Amino acid sequence: MNSYRTGILVLLAAMAGLFFLWSQHQSSLTNTTINNSADTTATSTIKSLEHQTSSANFSGQPATPLQQRYQAISDNSQYPDIAARQNALRKQNPAVQITDEQLIDLLSERNAWRTAAEMPANLPLTEEEKNDGREFIELNPQRLNVLLPGDELELPISGVADYTLVIDRIEHQAHNTITWHGHLKNTDEPMYASLTQGESISLGGIDTTRGHYLIQANDGTGWVSSSSTLFKPNQDHPTDIV
Repeated sequence: MNSYRTGILVLLAAMAGLFFLWSQHQSSLTNTTINNSADTTATSTIKSLEHQTSSANFSGQPATPLQQRYQAISDNSQYPDIAARQNALRKQNPAVQITDEQLIDLLSERNAWRTAAEMPANLPLTEEEKNDGREFIELNPQRLNVLLPGDELELPISGVADYTLVIDRIEHQAHNTITWHGHLKNTDEPMYASLTQGESISLGGIDTTRGHYLIQANDGTGWVSSSSTLFKPNQDHPTDIV
């Protein structure tokens, strides 16, 4: 009888031990589930806050649809919102007054110019110059007027390449004339370009590995041409150019 009671007690003790181990295991699983749930919730919260921050302006308010459009087309960190760019533009040239909508439309134009459908009739060119191979273009002067340091602008030269100009600095000149100086992006050696906007004329020069190119536009219509096309050696005097 004593041995029977002893066996019962041992069995009960073993069962108690197993129950204790099982309860500890269940507690561990519960804590793990709670911790994982908490981590997931925290991660979701952080991502939500990050999204709200990226879509908000510096006042902490959600970005307006207009601001969202601006952020989608401008990656210039110096001017993170429309107000910052408008303030900088007013300092650069007080004569330029455009709405936020007009500003965004101009910035949406990635190219400095586009090829003209036909030769503009208003250009003061001789018959020889009209047929010397220069590319005729349409250029929006207002697109240049919204350029600021750090901006990028595409310079497409037909039959040569599409170059990306990065604006480095701005030079103010007499008679409300402004020149934007910059460098070409992704070139094996340093290449530079400049664009100048006056009251009715746009001028430019681009150094490339394939030669120097000039741009001129009068009231938005003009041409792009290699310097070698414009300045031909004089056949009678090779050291002279015509």
